[in-house]
Amino acid sequence: MGVTGLSDGASTVTWALIHSSLFSAAAMSTCCIDTTLAMRVGPAAARDFQAVGYPGILGRSDPFWKDLSLSVNARQVSTPILLQLSDDEFLNSLESSTALREAGAPVDTFFFPGEHHVKWQPAHRLAIYRRSLDWFDYWLRGIRSAAPDRQDELKQWDRLRSESTRRTTK
Repeated sequence: MGVTGLSDGASTVTWALIHSSLFSAAAMSTCCIDTTLAMRVGPAAARDFQAVGYPGILGRSDPFWKDLSLSVNARQVSTPILLQLSDDEFLNSLESSTALREAGAPVDTFFFPGEHHVKWQPAHRLAIYRRSLDWFDYWLRGIRSAAPDRQDELKQWDRLRSESTRRTTK
């Protein structure tokens, strides 16, 4: 089964990947609530997050993050994750995507220029939809896209699969 999400939906995907082994592939259009959140959102937003219970930057080792942070849980997450993000949210993804890669998890990331939280450019939305469908076909159904423009990505996904298989057989 696959799971996908944007914004709060991506937070739900993150929680599900940490707390369940039900999903065999994931695609997220935003990433990630992580321990550097307070630093990345700026002082005003950081105060708002802290007001509802998120730790500040000094709370990076707080147990709170064990339930929500992909970077904190990177060694336990083995689900292939596709990240298709706006360039506005590039920095938000670095802590999690770097930790997942370091742990050997299969993660592939694409950034869309000139985009914001919700991608609005038609060509980018189409690319996201196509890539998501191909990602789920690849990981869930073993189907490889025949589209010529997808072949380099398929080689990357083959590499991710090979590396993740080695990780789980160690």
